[in-house]
Amino acid sequence: MMLPLRDAARTSILSKKWRFYWLKLPQLVFDDTMIQDSMKNQNSLQSKLLMTIYQVLLLHNGPIVKFTLSISELEGCYEIYPLILVLSRGGIKELTIDIFSITSNDADGLNLEHVEEGEASEMLEVFGCLPVIETLKLGFRFMKFLTMGGVPERLLFTLDHLKVLQLNEIYFGEIVEVSFALCLIKSSPNLKKIEIEVFTSKDGAPGPLVLEFLEMQDYSDASLKQLREVKMRFISGTRPELEFIKLILAKSPMLESMLIESNTKKIDDNGVAILTELTRFRRISPNVEIIYKAAD
Repeated sequence: MMLPLRDAARTSILSKKWRFYWLKLPQLVFDDTMIQDSMKNQNSLQSKLLMTIYQVLLLHNGPIVKFTLSISELEGCYEIYPLILVLSRGGIKELTIDIFSITSNDADGLNLEHVEEGEASEMLEVFGCLPVIETLKLGFRFMKFLTMGGVPERLLFTLDHLKVLQLNEIYFGEIVEVSFALCLIKSSPNLKKIEIEVFTSKDGAPGPLVLEFLEMQDYSDASLKQLREVKMRFISGTRPELEFIKLILAKSPMLESMLIESNTKKIDDNGVAILTELTRFRRISPNVEIIYKAAD
């Protein structure tokens, strides 16, 4: 289990006894260690990577508890969607999807013309196939894909077993990204840990629509009773970021720690303004410790 997947597969040549051991691994990690130098410039790299992933899943024997897909050379999200459906049959508990590019084919088959405001994207239905998921980590590109058809206030089903939620490169200047984060949080009543990596646009401060969207939301039913730990990295102190932090502090009665790391390239006063705001926020948890520092 500690070996890269390619090396784990190579153990099949050790003996007849070892031939199928690697096919019983409960965790599968597909990352850049899979790509050999001779493969990088091949035009068919995309199809070969996908074929390899599907072949491993086809041959795999036993439950898959943890699945990670993070390959820099892999483009497109639509091909990844069926993978999650396959994984759902094995009772997956930890899922990480980090795709680095969306292709023009990703919207094929999606009817986006008649989606009404607040209506769920059909892609979000994939979460209904993960009834026992405990840890969910999503990259920016895959989140963009999932929200192509719109984002509802909450999912049609609750992720009752979800304990850890990690979202990378959330831009608080886009309503769809903020609403997606809130949708997942509201649909996960037993969350214990939230990690968010913030993306800061080069264009400057987010537009007023995002802040207006956050201020108009009704959070009366958004109680994070099980939340213990929150980490937010690379914040720059924008109003939407601070409103989000304010919401977490106001709705988490059992919160124990909140780590906030600032984006030093976007802050001129060493974070004094952010710290000033944090001290004013209401904290429903009497024991929460707020730690503020510059991101590495």
